[in-house]
Amino acid sequence: FIWQYNDYAKFRAKLANMRFQATKDPEVEKNIEFVAKQKDIWSSVYVIVTLNALVTKSDIKHLLDTEKRDGPSSAPSSSGAFFIKMLGYYSLIGLLRVHTLLGDYHTAIKCIDSIDFTKRVQLFSKVVACHITLFYYTGFVFMMLRRYADAVKFFTQLLTYINRIKNIHTRSYQYDDIIKKNEQVYHLLAMTLALCPQRCAVDEVMLTTLKERLNEKIVRLEQGDLDAFSEMFKYACPKFVSFATHFSDDRTNVAEALETQRGLFLREVQQQLVLPTIHSYLSLYSTISVSKLASFMEQDSHQVPEKQFRTYLLMLKHKTCQLTWTGGKPSEGERACISDIAFYIDKNMVYVQNHANNNLRNRSHTQYFVDQIRYLRPCLDTLSGATATR
Repeated sequence: FIWQYNDYAKFRAKLANMRFQATKDPEVEKNIEFVAKQKDIWSSVYVIVTLNALVTKSDIKHLLDTEKRDGPSSAPSSSGAFFIKMLGYYSLIGLLRVHTLLGDYHTAIKCIDSIDFTKRVQLFSKVVACHITLFYYTGFVFMMLRRYADAVKFFTQLLTYINRIKNIHTRSYQYDDIIKKNEQVYHLLAMTLALCPQRCAVDEVMLTTLKERLNEKIVRLEQGDLDAFSEMFKYACPKFVSFATHFSDDRTNVAEALETQRGLFLREVQQQLVLPTIHSYLSLYSTISVSKLASFMEQDSHQVPEKQFRTYLLMLKHKTCQLTWTGGKPSEGERACISDIAFYIDKNMVYVQNHANNNLRNRSHTQYFVDQIRYLRPCLDTLSGATATR
């Protein structure tokens, strides 16, 4: 259902682009005339209303809230009731996907408030495609909402899951889609870590794998290359859909959904380009004057004025204070500082407290060796196999 809606939206966008380019083709003109007359075919309003009706009829939100509070019911249910429940459940995930495709991220994340992500066994885990879709779109929504720590959490969980099941589905018709989604999530994870490199708990093995796959692109991201962000976003993002369903005299917005979302994302990236440099300087000091810190900064070969630099410091404070999911509803959470440094300004002085040294001092040596053993295990298996064949 949603795939057909998305596919028709791409078809409509392609026609809009051909119309803008004044393509003289009888078949194209015939299709354009048909689409222009049939404005309600696969309209976004119709799709959302249909999915909401399935959610309401199944009463799935009340059922999930009850199970979350009292645990799963042990009473047997009829096959019809179970079917309606599953239909409503997957409609919730469908609404998450549709609202994400339309760029309405706040509504998208609220659609899955009833789903409990804290339990290991859930309904979505019974269907591979559903599991991947749910975590991919939830992680993407968190990234667009500037909740980078939550996005990293969902992306890493999804990559771990795909790495565990992909060899089982080598002969499945879904295998190519699983591998493609795996690559997309790696790109999204790389961008998220570039925007939020501090205090994001990522497994050492996964970080190593990420660098092996995307080392050149990660270097470009760390250098603040907007073209790298743009290319990776275009490759890894969902296929956005415009809410518009008709053609106007000017170029229609149907063909501009991707560019709109990419522009919003790049504007956020551009605002943060200067922040990693300030963070690196702050991590070297415990006390420093604002004027001295501003003297280190240069833009276009000119020193940044102290007044403007104070704005950058406030921006760093604002961008590193994010809503973080704590186990309740995904749309809710607690405001927390995700940076490894804390600082405040008192008149003309900046006082810095570095948490990174404390974290490094308290790091478990056992975990380090466990990570290295897991990373080297495939190499040992390969060497054992080569020795056996000889």
